[in-house]
Amino acid sequence: MTDKKIKLAILGGIIGLMLMLTIFIYRLAVNINIPRIEFAESESLPNIAENKPLIWFGVISRYNPQMIYKGYQPLIDYLSEHTPYRFELRLSSDYEESVRQLERGEADLAFLGSLIYARRRQLSHLQCILKPLNRDGEPLFYSALISRIDSPVKALSDLRGKRIALPSRHSWSGNWLLDTLQNSGIAVTELGRIDYFPYHHTVLYQALRGDYDAGVVKDRVWREYSGKDMRVIMLSDAVPGSPIVVRKGVDDALVLAVKKALLAIDSQKPAFQLMLSDWDEEFRNGFAPANDSDYDGLEFPVAQKADADED
Repeated sequence: MTDKKIKLAILGGIIGLMLMLTIFIYRLAVNINIPRIEFAESESLPNIAENKPLIWFGVISRYNPQMIYKGYQPLIDYLSEHTPYRFELRLSSDYEESVRQLERGEADLAFLGSLIYARRRQLSHLQCILKPLNRDGEPLFYSALISRIDSPVKALSDLRGKRIALPSRHSWSGNWLLDTLQNSGIAVTELGRIDYFPYHHTVLYQALRGDYDAGVVKDRVWREYSGKDMRVIMLSDAVPGSPIVVRKGVDDALVLAVKKALLAIDSQKPAFQLMLSDWDEEFRNGFAPANDSDYDGLEFPVAQKADADED
């Protein structure tokens, strides 16, 4: 036998072995007669929350969906673990949609803004139950008028003829600026332009990029970027924290369970601190009970008129 025939025979043998091995493995994979390992229900990873009643928790669109899921989902998971209920987030495209979800029963609770709650609480039959604490342990927040450090806007009076970026028309922050301008004798028509953006972070980016001369955001947002070429021109007075609210007809047991779980959080205790580090900054300091009267006087009648004129 020549060398060429020997090489061909060896190659043919190798190919044959590979083909047989392939067929064997294939039969192992598809043979339904081969017993498979089955996990009993008790042996699988437990998911106790799946056996609990599902509760939808709405949230206004003050931040983009990715940021909301990152900062809000850990809180939702905490509630699912520490109450007899399983909670899921229900996002919205704007502030009003969150209210409509509550009205239609598509959400049982919601993270709302202070202003839209003050405006819609009676009409939409809503009740506040909790409000977040700030880093000083107070259930308050502030809004800030901000600009780039090199912006010509250094005071409220400098806004004449300038471009202003504001968050949602239903946010307290934007309405506060309109009201402050009106009370300072500066008409909205004296501004260069006003544009509204869906998220507070978008407002901040617009101001920092210089696309707008100034903007207004919650303190929780501007503190993230403090010291990064940003000037805080002025702060609002203290505002009652953005409430957690429930819709009309929600079971008292559900309200009690949520309040008990969130009021148990003590940000000063090491046992909570690691967990809270994953939560949105607004919720990392715990919660306080909220009363309906806390939100009296937030309606901004002057700002509402200016807002309606633009619509």
